[in-house]
Amino acid sequence: KEALAPVYIYATWCCWCRNSAHSGLWVLIWWVAAVLTLVPAPLLEPRYWTTAVIMAHLHAPEHTWLSLVATSSAFLLVNLVTLGIFVYRPFAWPGG
Repeated sequence: KEALAPVYIYATWCCWCRNSAHSGLWVLIWWVAAVLTLVPAPLLEPRYWTTAVIMAHLHAPEHTWLSLVATSSAFLLVNLVTLGIFVYRPFAWPGG
């Protein structure tokens, strides 16, 4: 449970650095929205960070083709892996 804490801290630091180019109001609203999404969540899973990461990426000052292709490829890979898990390893309730 605590093994991923360094990953979450690094992700938070990356988000902080990326959002530092914006106005204080935008950063405040982004952090409030992220906290309102994450605090009531029973688990800190990557899916709860999706909206905050996408919003931060859309408002990033630099958008090179390499950045867009890398991000799109990463999203596609995650979606394909997730789809593969649900298709080829379906969940079966114990007892039927």
